[in-house]
Amino acid sequence: EGRRWYAIDYKQLQIAIFAYASGENELRDALLAGFDAHSYTAQKIFDKPIEEINKFERRVAKNVNFGFIFGASPAKIEQTAGIAGLWSTVIEIFPNAHEWIMEISDHVMRERYVQTLDGYKILVPHDKPYAGVNYIVQGSEGRLVQRAMQLCDEFLQGTDCQLIMNIHDELVFDCPDNGESDTIARQLALLMISAGQEMGMELGVDIECNEDSLDQGQKLSLFPEKELTDAVN
Repeated sequence: EGRRWYAIDYKQLQIAIFAYASGENELRDALLAGFDAHSYTAQKIFDKPIEEINKFERRVAKNVNFGFIFGASPAKIEQTAGIAGLWSTVIEIFPNAHEWIMEISDHVMRERYVQTLDGYKILVPHDKPYAGVNYIVQGSEGRLVQRAMQLCDEFLQGTDCQLIMNIHDELVFDCPDNGESDTIARQLALLMISAGQEMGMELGVDIECNEDSLDQGQKLSLFPEKELTDAVN
């Protein structure tokens, strides 16, 4: 009673980290423009406008994206998608990423470690070089979320708000149910964005205000002034 929770999470964080790390600038720019990563890949696979992509096609593309990132074989990706010859299309969609993945695998075979985007070394089993990309993506994700938690916790010192939970790439804050808490939530979201900038990434975030239940949140705009200006114009 008298409290509300703010759930702030990064938008498609693992895909974004992969795009930055691999140099897939087209995918990175699509994410920055607000496009859904799986719909973006689906339009390439099925050769149709992104607004015409259906749920099945998006699900296929989602399996392709995560299979590609986390080391699935070409045969496995084609089998999961149910599309023979899909691997050649995937390479065309992600030319830089395919080359980068090969380079990471070779590096692991030689050095037996990878580095996150902020330079933290992680050992990789020499018999699993394909796992190097996974370690980079999820390792960078962990380092980023830790940094975001640190920045937000420091900011909240002396306030009546606190960080109460971390759910993957989402941070949940408990605040008083008053007019000031929305402003604090937006500041926390900007701090989470700045954690990404420290690692060389521009990332999007979503804010949800939860007054009764965590699964019934209402979206909160990060820049309400901009939305108001756009509406007037």
